[in-house]
Amino acid sequence: MASPMMSEVRGLHARAKVALDRKDHESAFTLYEELAKLGDLDGKCRLASLHRDVRGDFNAAVEWYRRAAEQGSAEAQCMLGYLYRLRYLSP
Repeated sequence: MASPMMSEVRGLHARAKVALDRKDHESAFTLYEELAKLGDLDGKCRLASLHRDVRGDFNAAVEWYRRAAEQGSAEAQCMLGYLYRLRYLSP
């Protein structure tokens, strides 16, 4: 049986995906931020991507990628490497 927290996380992800499909970026930001604050790795990576791709805020993107990478997210670690390669970050 899924815990209430897992059900909440799945529900937030579903709502965030619908928001993105509708190009409702502000709602997606809000939902992914809530997921990130719950410690969800995918939520942190999606939030970072939104900061990077929608707002062009690389500083916020790097912060969220770092948080996810520190928790072991391979996706976030890869994205940080990519940003280093593009020289958005320095070693």
